[in-house]
Amino acid sequence: MEYIIGTLHLPNDLQASNVDSSRTLLATWDGMIDSFNVPAVFGFIQHGPDGKLYIWGGDTRYMHMVDFPNRSGAACNVWQRAIELPGQCFAGSLYYPHYRLGPIDDSSCDTLGIDNHPAALFRYDLEDTLAPLEVTFTDVSSYLPTAWHWDFGDGMMSQDTNPVHVYPQSGAYQVCLIASNVYAADTFCRQVVVGTTSGLHELPALPQAQVLPNPFSGELRVQLPALVRVQPQFVLSDRYGRVVVRTALRDFEITLSLSGLPAGVYLWQLFWQGVQTQQGKVVKGE
Repeated sequence: MEYIIGTLHLPNDLQASNVDSSRTLLATWDGMIDSFNVPAVFGFIQHGPDGKLYIWGGDTRYMHMVDFPNRSGAACNVWQRAIELPGQCFAGSLYYPHYRLGPIDDSSCDTLGIDNHPAALFRYDLEDTLAPLEVTFTDVSSYLPTAWHWDFGDGMMSQDTNPVHVYPQSGAYQVCLIASNVYAADTFCRQVVVGTTSGLHELPALPQAQVLPNPFSGELRVQLPALVRVQPQFVLSDRYGRVVVRTALRDFEITLSLSGLPAGVYLWQLFWQGVQTQQGKVVKGE
């Protein structure tokens, strides 16, 4: 994957004789310029331990995100300004080491000759709010597993690397992944909550988020009465369902600069661990 000023491209075939010719345009800079008059274009790219790609948004306080980098074309889901940082980042890049990548056995980097023993890990996403029982599971295990065994907690299994599973009904399920190779196997389990029981869920320890003012003109504020370890996601969409803002709520209050949006009615949604917990409408004035 590469960036070229205002565009982001992904090569479709890394084994092609000319990799550059196989690239696909994924995103074009949406024109957002921050309060320091700096464009939030695509900068350096880093691989996160959750399997996502994080893209530095230039000398701004934003990072872009790619949900599924192994998918071809637009299916990889590029989110512009997915993360709002607590401060401006000038002339730097927010790199961190991924300690669990590990060397490839028998490669030039495998200087110690230690066999890779997998460390199992996965994340899950509810991609379609209209299909609350459908869950996308993404393997983010480390140290080169070659086989995967999923137990979805409802009696169903899968050997796929990144399966999509539809549950029979709403509820909490204990999902386990066994990641293995010729040297070892490792198991990781976590609880997955799917579906809805009575419309929208309430956020644990978060009675209600407030989105104000309504109507608004240049800025929109999102307020939380408390913070939780897993940060809620705030999504603002236009009347056609197109997402115009997606950001994590990292503080008790965040301010969104939306003066460039056209006047009209917008839908906002709050998600916690992939489950929609609140929604509402706001009006953008002239």
